[in-house]
Amino acid sequence: MKDVSGKIAFVTGAGGELGRSLALGLANLGVIVVIWDINQK
Repeated sequence: MKDVSGKIAFVTGAGGELGRSLALGLANLGVIVVIWDINQK
């Protein structure tokens, strides 16, 4: 697997289960994670 530590990832929908899991997984690999979600409630 390619080394992704230090890279930047923009994760949309991070308030949901899938987006949150993706963001946490990337962070565990050393990726700088920018998260975004829109809550219309």
